[in-house]
Amino acid sequence: MKTFIKSIFLLTALILWADTAISQVTVAPVIVSMDDQNRFGSYIVQNRTDTPQEVTVDFVFGYPASDSTGQGYMIYDDPETEARLSAAPWLRAFPRAFTIAPGQQQTVRLTTRPPVNLPEGMYWSRIVTTSTAREPETGNDNVITVGARIIFRFEQITTVFFRKGQVHTGIVAGSHEWFPHSGLTGDHTILLSLQQTGNAPFLGTLKMNIRDHNNRIVHSTSEPVAIYFNMLKKVELPAGLLQPGTYTAEISLATTRNDVPPSRIVQGTGITDHFAFTVQ
Repeated sequence: MKTFIKSIFLLTALILWADTAISQVTVAPVIVSMDDQNRFGSYIVQNRTDTPQEVTVDFVFGYPASDSTGQGYMIYDDPETEARLSAAPWLRAFPRAFTIAPGQQQTVRLTTRPPVNLPEGMYWSRIVTTSTAREPETGNDNVITVGARIIFRFEQITTVFFRKGQVHTGIVAGSHEWFPHSGLTGDHTILLSLQQTGNAPFLGTLKMNIRDHNNRIVHSTSEPVAIYFNMLKKVELPAGLLQPGTYTAEISLATTRNDVPPSRIVQGTGITDHFAFTVQ
């Protein structure tokens, strides 16, 4: 009797922000845009490994949020918002499951059929591209195999937007708080309250300059942001960076991103703000 016994431990590596630098299978671009005039899109999956990769494509609704400390996380369980803004039910991928040989790539084409009476606004879904190395063939069905293997499954999560009619976005700065020597590392923390306006998420860049009492810039930061609703944004400053004294934080947010072409971003009104704080 032919017997094949195997024990597999499945390890899922979830890459929330599609960091293609650490993944062996890459996807590009990270944002696919469609609208009511062009209901087709595509992205490329590339296999940079020396092993055939089995790939599947799925759609799931989700958006970034933050807790009361400014720690970011993803929300995937919000039925009310999903019912209003999710594009996942009317998205299709071709092909949805395929195998890529080493060094090769596959174009995945997307199409959408939105409801007829869809209100104006921006709708979206996460594209979950899952890749798993194909198991090598043993070539002998009579061999009894007992053992344990680790299968790495990489889930790269990117975004597809569907624009219906006129869309607009903006950002409003609320309160800002300064927490000296917070957390286990003793770093300083600036907590910004940001409120998205309009009917589309705010995709842009947050820049911050820290000036000392002589108006010299002693520290600068720049990072991409994606604000779908209201969010607390945390900016951390190393504990040894600032000497005791009074400083001014200059903040700007604009709808520009180095990693996303302007055509894929809804342009909107950004903000500039500043506030003073003291390091003891």
